[in-house]
Amino acid sequence: MRKIYNTFKYGSGYTKRVLIFTILSGVITVGLVAFAIILGKMLLFFGALIGLFTTMSLIQTLQIGESGETSDNEKAYEVTDVVSDETSDEATGKVKNKVKVSGNKKKRDKKDKTEKENQEQVTQDEAAEPEQASASDIDSYDRSTIKKTLKKFKVKRDHRMVMIDFCEKLKINQSPAYIWVNDGQFHILVIEKEPRHITIPLVHIQSIKYLKKQPGNPDLDYAAFQGNSVMATMFKPYLPDYVHSTIVDDLTAYKNLYGIGPDIYFTNRSASNLFDLLGVQFEVEDKVTTSKKVNVYFKDTYISNILLRDNVIDANGYADRISNILDEMAHSTISYAGFKDTLNLMIKNKLITQEFAMYYMEVRDKIFG
Repeated sequence: MRKIYNTFKYGSGYTKRVLIFTILSGVITVGLVAFAIILGKMLLFFGALIGLFTTMSLIQTLQIGESGETSDNEKAYEVTDVVSDETSDEATGKVKNKVKVSGNKKKRDKKDKTEKENQEQVTQDEAAEPEQASASDIDSYDRSTIKKTLKKFKVKRDHRMVMIDFCEKLKINQSPAYIWVNDGQFHILVIEKEPRHITIPLVHIQSIKYLKKQPGNPDLDYAAFQGNSVMATMFKPYLPDYVHSTIVDDLTAYKNLYGIGPDIYFTNRSASNLFDLLGVQFEVEDKVTTSKKVNVYFKDTYISNILLRDNVIDANGYADRISNILDEMAHSTISYAGFKDTLNLMIKNKLITQEFAMYYMEVRDKIFG
């Protein structure tokens, strides 16, 4: 269903039309089969058979169309560096310093050589051009400057604000950014010494990754946002939360980050805007999520609790997610003993309250008697 939704939302006009005809053909075929069975008419069976071949042909056409669109968006990401206002796209009639990197690692030898050359060029350009915004750079942005910048880079009204903690590949470090979605692309406008526009095809963003316990220093990190300038004030809500070590005399602080695409990692306070725009799954890989000792319902509850602790969702959002998980478990084919043991394990790990468990025990009893 998500693939159909994404096709309707981001596919070309031709792909959307083929998808509609495919769905209609499939529905008609199912209808003919049903009537043929009920009425016992051979003519309807022949009609259903023709409908089946038509549907299969449309599906094949749709796959070819999607393949064409994917090849058009084959690059893993696209970076546009604006060197200065004097060399902007308005002045030159084109955007300068545009580099593209292919995301396909399985090309033939000749294409591998080309990809390697392109990658080397990207590394050189990115190392030379991007420069993190200083405190004075951030302070120079007043409301008028911000408005002009957003207009210049055609930032959509339905944009979000985030803070990028780091991205080694694109040489981004503790920088504010605006994000939005348009024409099947995820756009990031990074506010550095000179703004940088990055686009990533949505097909390359299948999930949001979790990077836990990254060392940080709340006294030194994001120094440019400790002031009270317009931009510093706007982006302060997206600064990371820090967790301090529980070991005596260990003053180490940690932050949890959320990543997409070419390893671009955002602060925990930015994650809700990522989920809001992208609508993808949250991917956590640790000893709990990879364990065979707990079921999927416990894992989903555990992952939801991470989002709560990281302030990605609030208490109400957590309650909604837990209610959906427990309701699904109550209606599932899990055994009564397995259902009860899972609830007790959730209580033991402080993922749910006793009241929640009792309520869904009652729900389970009503369903199965």
